[in-house]
Formats: sequence, C-alpha cells, structure tokens
Amino acid sequence: MRKDWQNLLLKIIYFGNILILFLPLLVLKKTIFPFVFPKVIFFRIIVEIIFFLWLGLALLYNKEFRPNLRNPLVLSLSIFIFALVLSGIFGLDVYRSFFSNQERMTGVITWIHFWLWFLVLISVIKTQKQIKFLIWASLVVCFLVGIYGLGQKLGLQFLIKQDQARLCSTLGNPIFVGAYALINFFLACFIFVEEKTKWRFLALFFALFSFLIILLSASRGVILSLIIGLILCLGLLVFQIKNRKKRIILGLVFIGAIIVLTAGIILIQGRNFAHSPVFLQRISHLMASAQDRLNAWEMGINGFLERPVLGWGWENYNLIYNKYYNPSYLKKGLGATWFDHSHNQLIDILSLSGIIGFFSYLLIFLSVFWIWRQNKNKKSINFLLSLVVAYFIQNIFVFDTPAPLIGFFFSLAVFYLVSDKNKREQVSKVPVDNRETKQINLPLPIFVLFSLIVLIFCLWNFNILPLIKSCQGYQATQISKIDLERGLAWFSKSLNSTSFTNPEIRCLLSEAVSKNINPENKDIYNSGLSFAIQEMKKNVEEHPLDARYWLYLGELYGLAASLDKENLSLAESSLKKALELSPQRQEIYYALSRISILKKDFDKALDLARKAVILQGDIGMSWWNLGIIYLLSGKEEESGKIFEKAVWGKHYYEPGYDKYIAQIYQKAGDYGKALYFCDKLFKNSPDDVQGQVFCVFLAKQGGNSEKLSSYLSKIQEKHEDLARQLKAQIQ
Repeated sequence: MRKDWQNLLLKIIYFGNILILFLPLLVLKKTIFPFVFPKVIFFRIIVEIIFFLWLGLALLYNKEFRPNLRNPLVLSLSIFIFALVLSGIFGLDVYRSFFSNQERMTGVITWIHFWLWFLVLISVIKTQKQIKFLIWASLVVCFLVGIYGLGQKLGLQFLIKQDQARLCSTLGNPIFVGAYALINFFLACFIFVEEKTKWRFLALFFALFSFLIILLSASRGVILSLIIGLILCLGLLVFQIKNRKKRIILGLVFIGAIIVLTAGIILIQGRNFAHSPVFLQRISHLMASAQDRLNAWEMGINGFLERPVLGWGWENYNLIYNKYYNPSYLKKGLGATWFDHSHNQLIDILSLSGIIGFFSYLLIFLSVFWIWRQNKNKKSINFLLSLVVAYFIQNIFVFDTPAPLIGFFFSLAVFYLVSDKNKREQVSKVPVDNRETKQINLPLPIFVLFSLIVLIFCLWNFNILPLIKSCQGYQATQISKIDLERGLAWFSKSLNSTSFTNPEIRCLLSEAVSKNINPENKDIYNSGLSFAIQEMKKNVEEHPLDARYWLYLGELYGLAASLDKENLSLAESSLKKALELSPQRQEIYYALSRISILKKDFDKALDLARKAVILQGDIGMSWWNLGIIYLLSGKEEESGKIFEKAVWGKHYYEPGYDKYIAQIYQKAGDYGKALYFCDKLFKNSPDDVQGQVFCVFLAKQGGNSEKLSSYLSKIQEKHEDLARQLKAQIQ
C-alpha cells in the first residue's frame, strides 16, 4: 500500500474518532427516544466504517496497526465482551439480549461496537499529540453539553425544553449528564498536569466547569463518586511525595479534610434546604430513594441465585423484575413499575451474565490497577486511575448508558496509550515501504468486495433501517393524536418489515388505540384495534416471557370484546399468562377484574380486586379499582365506603366515573362530596352534557347556590339554549 493511501485511511479513521466524541451533542427530535437512540445508531455507523478501514490496514498490509492482544486491559475487556455474548446466546430472550431496545440501546451488539472502537483507538493513535487532541475534543464537547443544559435552564426557546430542576441537556437525564461530566472532569485534570504550556489553564477551566455541571446534575451517586475519586487521587499524590516530612504533614491534613467532609455530610442529613441549590437538597437526603434501589438490587440478587452461571441473558433484567416484583413500587404510579435495570451495573452484570460475566467485568478494573502499578511513578496517570475508580463507584448507583460509555471506553483507550511503556513512534517517521508486509494472501479486490458487502448489510439492517422505522413510529404517534386513520397508516409503514424497533412501536400503537376511547369513526377505531391486537400478538410470540406484552395484549382483547365475545376469553388467558410471569403486579389484577365484570362474573371480579388491595394495602389506586368494581357490580353502598378510603384516605382519584360516584353520595345525603365529584366532572369531561345537567340539579337539591351559578355559567359557554332551559326549570 502506498504511503499516501495509508495516510488517507488514517486520517479518515482519526476523523471518525473525533466524530464519535461529538455524539453526546446529537439529538434527533423525530425519533422515539431522541436523546439515546440516534446517538447509538450514528455511533455504530461510524464504528463500522472505521473498523473495516482499520481492518484492511492492520490485517492486509501493516502489522504496526494491530493491537497488543496480550495487554491485560485488552485481554480482560475482550473476555468480558465474550461473556456478554455467551450470556446473550444462552439467555431467556436472545433477541432482546443482542438488540436491546430504543430506550436503552445497550445490547450485546452495541457493546461489541464499543469493544471494536477501543481496538481501533489503541491501534491507530500513535503520538502524545494525537492523544491530547482527542482529549481536548472530548472536553470541548462536555463544555458544549453543559452550555446546552444551562441554556435550557434559562428557557432558550430553540433548545429542547426540559422541565426538571436538574440539568438534562442533550443526554435527557441528569444522572447521565453527571456521569459524563465526571469522566471529563478527570480528563481535564489529567491534561492540566500533562500540559506544560499556557493551555493547561484552559484545561483547569474545563475541569471547574465539569465540576459545576456535576453539581447542577445533582446526582448523588456521581457526587459521591467524584469525592471518592478525588480522595484516591490526592491520596496517591501525597503518598508519592519524596520528602518524608512533607508527606507526613500533608497526609495528616488530607486525613483531617476527609474527616471534616464526612462529618459535614453526616450532619446535614435530614435537614431542610428548601431554598438551597438542588445538589445540596439531594445530598442532605442521601437515603431518600434508598428503599426502591435496595428492592431492585434484591431482585437482581434473587435472579442471580436462580441462574448463577451465565445469568438470565444480557438486557433481560425486566424478566427478573417482573418475577420478583415488589407491590410497593406502585406508590409512585404505574410509570415507576416497569424497571429494565436494577440501577446498579454490578448487580445487572451479576444477574444477567452470571458469575462468569461478573468476574470478567471486575477483571477489567483489576487490569487497570495492574497497569497503574507498572506506571505509578507517572503522576498524571493517577487522574486516569481515579477516573476509572470513580466511574466504577457511580455504576453502583446507576447503569451504563451510551454517552457515558463513549467517555468511559475513550478513557480506557487513553489509559492504555498513556501507560504503554513501549509507545510506538509516529508511523510517518518510519519509511512505509520498509513496514509494508502482506500478512494475508487474500487479494485486495476480494477483501474490499467482501468488506463492502458486510458493511452495507450491517449499516442498513442494524442502523439505517431501524432509524427510518423509529422516525416513522414517531410520526405515527404524533399524527394518531389528531387523526387516528393517518396515524394507523404511519404505524403500518413503520411495522411493515422486521426491525428491533418494532416491539416498542407496537406498544405505542396499542396506547394510541387504547386512549382513543371515543372515536368519531367507529370503523377506523375497530380496524385500528384489530391491527394493534395482531401486532401485539407478534410481541408475545417474539418475547413470550415479557409480562408487559401479555398485559397489553389482554387489555386490547378486552377493548375488542364488543366486536367478538370470544375476545373476553382471549383477554383472560393473556392476562393470566401475564400474572404467571409477574404474580404480584396489581395492574394485572385490575385488568383481570375488569374482564370478569364484562363476563358478568361479579364475585370473581371483586375477589381479584381485593387481592390487589391485599398485596399492598396503602396503594390508593388499588382501593379506587376496588371501588369501581363494587360500583359496576351494583353494590353502590359498599363502593361508597371504598371511595371514601381511596379519595379521602389515600388521596387517589381517576376521572371517568364522576357522575356515578356523585350519585352514590347524593343517595347517602352527602351533598358536599357529591358536588366535589361534580367539580371533577366539569373539569375532566367537558363534553358530558348529561352529567353536567345532573350536577346542576344536584347543586339545586343540595341548596348550594354558588355551585349552581357556576355550573350554569359553564354550560352557557357552549350550550346557551340548554342553559336557558335549565334556568327556567330551576326557577
């Protein structure tokens, strides 16, 4: 290969590496999960391109661009990736293990891409100048991520709006922002020590700015990890001081500072800092969400004990969570009851890839320590070691996500390159002709043709097609809110071919149809309902162990009961399957009780609703559902007592039954509570004219002239003639 061709390939690969470091800034609004999905899609596209370019460079012509596979870090990382592959192959849901979903995008295939990128980085980066330039690029991107987040806080209209008090920026979650800034904080410190020019002060600025972003993200796990990382780094620097007297004095000061800091954190626990910065409020309540995390960790441990060798399969924590689901999670609403990670990367790895994956993961960090010991006299490497340790600590409280993973794998590559005692000289300094030796007898045209075929296949099937499908699914979701028929056409287009994006888009289709409970065109609605059922059946066929898909299918069958009574039996069997997979999930009991009501089996419906209450007695939603079942069973007096418990005892309410509950209190002579639900009716059901008329007469009957006048005024806004007639009747 001529020198100019070699240099061209190297430049393309190098440019690709820079593009990857800029991906944390990427957000595509018109995808299902705009903060995560597009980042990984474009990451994989770039990695696949530069990998095949590097492969030709390394295998066919120049062995200088091959990685040292005997290096402990390379070896341990390769073993871990192999363990993930094994766990995926022998896991319970192979498809999900390898492809994950649009929300997470951290399946085995993505991890393989991170591993390949690491190999490319350590193989083509030859000089300290190149290493520093890439680090500077990462620091600039982190700065821009922070600026974007600050712009959101200032309310700049052209940025994606975020309502959280904490910084979300282009990563969509403050925890991810904090983890990403944590990595770049230590990289900036590394550059500050390494750089001998005035640019080192710019690195110091980036370090301070990253520190600010960490505080604004207010992630307790990240802040704790930062503190531990700094303690480790400063401790190593103090220990490396050659002057014994200085070392002892600074060591004592350092220990004293740790004691003061620890005491301060302990003393502020439980104190009210309502008007203080968010990070201080959260640090003062370190145990605020501890129970939820501990429950999720316990489930992961139970999953590991059940399948200890290779685990449940990568990305299959949802199966563990469903099986060992704790009913107390419903206290925070239905949205908090579908975990797909334990919020502890170590427990995720232990439960999903078994003891083999867990020890291979620990081996990565042990190899980092081993390499550090060989280079511990180099002070700047302490910051890289502290980075790795801090990242490990923060992973105890969260799970790996794409943007922080980009930073972490890049940091591992930097650690490898900086610590390599046998650093290779610049390729350009060595005559190319002397270095070019064919290693494989495969002719170049055949290699190029084969590589192009594989590359095009991977780019299209694993990246470009899913990206198109996600965009179509987003369009379908948005359009169906205003035009169900057009929305269904977009859903059909998005689901017309095989892609790993399909399961989530099918769920969105199910939700779009389910929420359209009062369609203008019944035929279109029924057609959409049948379409949703057919697609959800595909989900349960592809992922038969996922309780969520069975629940969705059962609910869809229940909605279709008016089309065919046989759907009631299908609904019940689907929901029973969901209950087998998640036996303590109240939501399934709610759905089963409603199906029993439709089948006129009122005793069974009440029994199911009571079981949901027994699972966790302080959940208002369960009491509300029990009240509805009593109401639909014709037991109004009992339902009134249950609603009393749900609404005024547990402070829970759902719209939809306001008129009927008001009637219950009317019969009981409690007009105050009856009118309370009339207020809800006017707010939540503005088109329920019949219910509004009932409330007018109820207000008259209860002698509440203020409510009567208010109700008549609201009716008059839309129905003047009706309001006039009501006034005449009342008078």
